Amino acid sequence: MTTGTWTIGLAIQTARKMHGLEPHELADRLGWHPSKLSRIENDRTKRGPSLEELRQLREELGQDWAWYLEGPTVPNGAMGRYLNRTRELMQTARSGMLSPSFATAAI
Repeated sequence: MTTGTWTIGLAIQTARKMHGLEPHELADRLGWHPSKLSRIENDRTKRGPSLEELRQLREELGQDWAWYLEGPTVPNGAMGRYLNRTRELMQTARSGMLSPSFATAAI
């Protein structure tokens, strides 16, 4: 489920981090098993999250639909820099050039 270099999984992961939540904390709030959230955040599902799963995530994390599908529209300022850096680090980690744990720690 990729729209350019922005993915729904990356959007969910970024929103979760913006709220200061660990994966298990968000999974608990949603009533999901942590592995389900991990598969969605890492884009390892056959069709991406269902509309119901997106609705649950949207309720919990508060982003609008377009943000999940198209990415943030905040190009400047601290939030824009944070989102851009997060996107760069996670894409580098996914390419295998950087460990995901290091990328997460660098954010």
